[in-house]
Amino acid sequence: MPDSGRKDLIPMKRPLAYITAPWSENEFENTENAAKYCRAVYDAGFSPICPMLYQPLFLNDAVPEEHMPTFGSRCPSC
Repeated sequence: MPDSGRKDLIPMKRPLAYITAPWSENEFENTENAAKYCRAVYDAGFSPICPMLYQPLFLNDAVPEEHMPTFGSRCPSC
C-alpha cells in the first residue's frame, strides 16, 4: 500500500469484493446464492460487499424510487 502520509490510516487486512448474483423470481434462492458467493469470496481472502443481502432489510419494494441507482442516472429498465 503506498504511503499517503497519513498516520491515522489503518491498512486493510482483506481487500473488498463487490458481489452480485443472478436474479430470479425466487427471492429465497437469490439470497441463498448470494450468501454462498459471499462465503466463497470470504474464504478466498476478501471482504464481500453484497447489497442483495442487506438492502432488502431497509428498502421498500413498493417504492420504486428506492431501487434507483444512486449515481444520478436512471436504470435502463425504469
